[in-house]
Amino acid sequence: MEIIKLEDISKKYKKEKVLNNLNLSIESGQITGIIGPNGAGKSTTLSIMADLIPYDDGKVTYRGSSIKDSKGKIGFIPQEIALYDSLSGFENLKFFASLYGIKGNKAKDRISEVCQYVGLEEKIKSKVKTYSGGMKRRLNITAALLNNPELLIMDEPTVGIDIIARNNIIDILKKVNKQGITIVFTSHYMIEIEKLCTYIIFIKNGKIVEKGKIDEIKNKYSKSNLEEVYTLLNNK
Repeated sequence: MEIIKLEDISKKYKKEKVLNNLNLSIESGQITGIIGPNGAGKSTTLSIMADLIPYDDGKVTYRGSSIKDSKGKIGFIPQEIALYDSLSGFENLKFFASLYGIKGNKAKDRISEVCQYVGLEEKIKSKVKTYSGGMKRRLNITAALLNNPELLIMDEPTVGIDIIARNNIIDILKKVNKQGITIVFTSHYMIEIEKLCTYIIFIKNGKIVEKGKIDEIKNKYSKSNLEEVYTLLNNK
């Protein structure tokens, strides 16, 4: 069953067409990776999916209804780290919880619960400026999980961090998915996509040029890994 669907989506920035009659759907419970070269339209697609920016033409539905009915059901993690360095991790999460209408003891309990889940409870009272890049990324994920979303959308959630921190986040996202949360994310790390995703969508020049289950796509192009498929599609 699809959780979100984009139909004939077009989007221009000034005179440049970023998305060109894009059609895609995300299945509930699935982990989907959206891949493609820089400037392909990946970030724009995620922002439209999260109802953060308008589009020029087309239609977006969430569980068959208007995307406007999805408020509170979608968690979004931008590529840029969206945290206040001068505040503690707890203070950041308390602020984000308030945006969801979660306050008082309910907020404290939910923050504690999610911090234990992602392994941040020991550093939660420290200022964010003392956090490593990987810890900041985990705190960003924690903030997006506070409202227990049905769909988690992430724009390159592991960019700029080392391989150990990336593997920690991959493990967290696997746990999140097992709790029934659908995940969509972009990444330039094809090994990461192969570890985490069951389904991929390749976007180039604002259009989908390939999509499907990873193993099926590798077989289709007679390639042993996703990196080789990515290179082939990128050079077409």
